[in-house]
Amino acid sequence: MKSFIPPQLSKPIFSAKPGQIVGPIEIKARNGEKLYYIIKVDKIMNDFDSMKDIVEDMVANAKAQQFLMKLRRKANIERLWSPDNSDLTDNSPNASANSNK
Repeated sequence: MKSFIPPQLSKPIFSAKPGQIVGPIEIKARNGEKLYYIIKVDKIMNDFDSMKDIVEDMVANAKAQQFLMKLRRKANIERLWSPDNSDLTDNSPNASANSNK
């Protein structure tokens, strides 16, 4: 987990005690902007078994989001009918001819 955290945050976070608030910690972003972090350590979990379910859920959610984004990029959705038809108008050429009869 430490590899995902910027080095400037690692030491303060991993030296904190449960319930402790750490920060503000200033970090420069890649674009030069300053970012400020305030972190509260709720619980320390040192073994994989205590984190396994959380990590599995995070990975599953990330994969689902990636899959949905891929589907949305490829989707070609056209709404042809609505059960109440209140939000659709008939713009076909025969619509005005049929309404005059």
